[in-house]
Amino acid sequence: SCAPRGAIQFEIGIQSFNPQTLQAINRKTDVERLTKNIKSLLRHKNIHIHIDLIAGLPFEDMNSLKHSFNEAYFLGADMLQLGFLKILHGAPMRENKDKFPCICSDDPPYEVISTPWLSEADLQELHFAEIALDKLYNSSRFNITLDYLMNNALYAPYEFFNNFGKYITAEKKERCSLDELTNALYDFLLNDGKTDTVVLRDKMMRDRLSNSSTGVIPERIRIKDEKLLKIKKHLQSDPTLAPKFATKRSIAILYSENSAIFADYCDSEKENGKYKIHEISLDIIK
Repeated sequence: SCAPRGAIQFEIGIQSFNPQTLQAINRKTDVERLTKNIKSLLRHKNIHIHIDLIAGLPFEDMNSLKHSFNEAYFLGADMLQLGFLKILHGAPMRENKDKFPCICSDDPPYEVISTPWLSEADLQELHFAEIALDKLYNSSRFNITLDYLMNNALYAPYEFFNNFGKYITAEKKERCSLDELTNALYDFLLNDGKTDTVVLRDKMMRDRLSNSSTGVIPERIRIKDEKLLKIKKHLQSDPTLAPKFATKRSIAILYSENSAIFADYCDSEKENGKYKIHEISLDIIK
């Protein structure tokens, strides 16, 4: 617990939360105890925790995988990787085809194509979730937005990442800039009937200012407001705030919170890889 942040990294191969699956791959895992230990480590906030799930294991169907995904997500690890089983030569699942009649690619890395529990279509569905998970969660650029979506029970994790992965694939945005990804996420959630779009935009703005030092706000969450100029003048004239208000900065109004936020993009303002957000009430702006 006394180690400096970033000095220690743990990679924990949970692989599954399904007891029957873990038994089939000879893993004697006490899932409840492991979960408790991971949460204990994460509470210290100084150890990077990377956990893995594997799709394609014995007895793991879609319902089981969705459960494993959701359980793993809510552990709150720094990274959550959804991998796909590779059935190597000599592996029990390749050699014992009567017990594990799985199909895998003929070429390295021999990734699983289908199992008695997962169809080829099921595995493609899981790849959509993998794409979105890496872009949003593992990039750590949308932490505040994801907390809003998941912790308010607006979405179950697997449901959200699977659907967003499908969306950006259909829009051919699997490889796009951060600005394009931000716009795509806002558009995806805009008419879903679940999210308050004002709150959503404000959460996304907090993420944006704390992660990107360009000073440019993506089009879909940018709002032109004459009060921004008044806020800037106030910050420049207030002796307690001016030192934090460097030349390179971004300002945004949070309409759901009646406040304004700004980030000072100096190295000294960076905390845990993110820029510190400063906040003032709009009530003090005349």
